[in-house]
Amino acid sequence: MLGGAVVATDGEHDTALQAGAVATFHRGRYSWDLDILYQAGRGSRPDGARYDISWQYRVTPAEYPDWGLASEWDVVLELNGRYVEERSTIHQATAGLQWVHRRWVLEGGITKDLSGPRDTTALLSIRWHY
Repeated sequence: MLGGAVVATDGEHDTALQAGAVATFHRGRYSWDLDILYQAGRGSRPDGARYDISWQYRVTPAEYPDWGLASEWDVVLELNGRYVEERSTIHQATAGLQWVHRRWVLEGGITKDLSGPRDTTALLSIRWHY
């Protein structure tokens, strides 16, 4: 479970309260990440919600080493949705590839908009572990 508040610091936006849940499941080389979040806007900030469902398959290594951390390659499939009050809901599907290193993650994918104009977007990102 998670919860918190979004506090505006610029004086132009209102705050929001949020609550949700996150879960991760591993079985062998497969992994599922699930999360859902609801945000109750205050003042002029609209209510919103989001969900993410992600499935990963570890391509390599087939087994983790007995000691230490190994880098790995993962195939990733995701389904995401975003809702903002008084706007249309967006659903997206993403297929991608991740290289997970001990200190960072490099990932890329193709995202398809499932609602609206059905746009396709390529993405590339890097994250550092701290």
